[in-house]
Amino acid sequence: MFSLTAFLNKILIYRYKNYFKKYQRASQSIERVQSDKLKSYINKNAHTVFGRDHNFYSIKNYQSFIKNVPLTEYEDYKSYLNKIKTGQSHVLTFENPICMEPTSGSSGLPKFIPYTQTLLKEFEIGIGVWIYKLFKLSPKTFYGKQYWVTTPPLRKNYEFGNIRVGLHNDTEYLSKMGRLIMTQTMSIDNSLMKFNDSDDFFKQTLIALLNDINLSFISAWSPSFLLQLDSFLRKNYNQIVSGISNFQRRSELLRLGENSTWKEYWKNLEIVSCWTDASSVIWKKSLLKSLGKSVRIQPKGLLATEGIITIPIDIKGTHVLSLLSHFYEFKLLDNSVVRAHELKSHDIATVIITTGGGLYRYNTHDLVKVNNVRDGICEFTFLGRDNKTSDLVGEKLNEQHVVELLEVINESMGIEINCFIIEGVIEVNSAYYLAHIEANIPVDDFQLNQIQTLSEKVLRKNIYYDQAINSGQLKSLKIQLEQKGFHQKLLKNYSKFHNIKFGDIKLPSLFDLGELNKISYGN
Repeated sequence: MFSLTAFLNKILIYRYKNYFKKYQRASQSIERVQSDKLKSYINKNAHTVFGRDHNFYSIKNYQSFIKNVPLTEYEDYKSYLNKIKTGQSHVLTFENPICMEPTSGSSGLPKFIPYTQTLLKEFEIGIGVWIYKLFKLSPKTFYGKQYWVTTPPLRKNYEFGNIRVGLHNDTEYLSKMGRLIMTQTMSIDNSLMKFNDSDDFFKQTLIALLNDINLSFISAWSPSFLLQLDSFLRKNYNQIVSGISNFQRRSELLRLGENSTWKEYWKNLEIVSCWTDASSVIWKKSLLKSLGKSVRIQPKGLLATEGIITIPIDIKGTHVLSLLSHFYEFKLLDNSVVRAHELKSHDIATVIITTGGGLYRYNTHDLVKVNNVRDGICEFTFLGRDNKTSDLVGEKLNEQHVVELLEVINESMGIEINCFIIEGVIEVNSAYYLAHIEANIPVDDFQLNQIQTLSEKVLRKNIYYDQAINSGQLKSLKIQLEQKGFHQKLLKNYSKFHNIKFGDIKLPSLFDLGELNKISYGN
């Protein structure tokens, strides 16, 4: 039986087959491909303000590149961004930005990342390699409609001179043909972007999704967003189902009821792509339970506003570098910097990127571990942020320690934890860490004591934390069990404070001293 949706999906997928073949060839000569990428950036942008300031004309190879261009932070681009804002051309790149994409910065102030056509093409290449590989692994995933989570801009309406701020939706990462096809194969359309109230947005999104019996693929960022959607569905099931236009479909859903799995609601649903690493690990079990046994979760690769870093090449979540997208460097724990082909198994490093959007040797502060090197290709795990560190009394606790703790609790305790975050607390003559926990099931005092004991055992593997406890400078971790709804309230307030869409939020597992109070997490 002919399916227009499957036919259109195949057109796009076979376009991405070319990207995949190029990626396979590139994997055989990583050093050369990355050197060519760097050379292209230097040659094309030599006439720019940044290029002149950093002697691009004299750069002939990687060694002269790192001699003339130091590692950079966002603050290093402020003068260049001001020039772009006032209308000056060819500041960071030979192209002028088509928009400025905001992302969360410290203290709630946004960072504006310039998006050029070249940068969007770099994103699409990485996305294309991922999509084609996923099709080869699971063809049925693309037999039906897709839902790529796009949430309305619940952030402030920013201005950046005469340049548009923000992409309208995720399809803008694709070519014109890609956007055209995706608009025909999506379960929902952009009309949902008009809903600024999250409850209205959830309701209308679920009505649109439940109307579509052919949904086969969901791509989201945060699993917590999907769990929010699931919770809203079950709490408001009859009201949502009453909005289903097709009588037969509405009757079927009423028969299924609010306690069914997503696989029962959408019989063709095959794959859900979302984060499952770092702090997102705690939501995987709950999400799998809601989805149903036969729906598989593919861990999403590492993609930041600034650039795409890794892409998945199998269902279980093996992530490799998106070689054709940008030029990559890696800052090791000893502060030395190496290139992609120089990485070794078990290396832990911060990712440095140079992109077609005009970021040069940009420190992403994303910390990754090389799990394995297979035929010269590194397999990565995202560990967290290297600049998310708490140091109340010299204990040097960072997000990587908390992520390790989350993984241990997730494996050892039979408790579905909906939220687990840690903050530092300083009181008169004492300092300690407080863990806020929200569970999906009742938790008794014995279980809380188990979590506390297990948490201390893991955290004290950090020698500085252990020394701080032994010296009496730091008291043992305290556990605070939060009421139902704590996590959802935290997400909403975090979204408002950092001015980012709630569907894009990746909550940190470690909060700075006083940070939770600033965002009024419990109010």
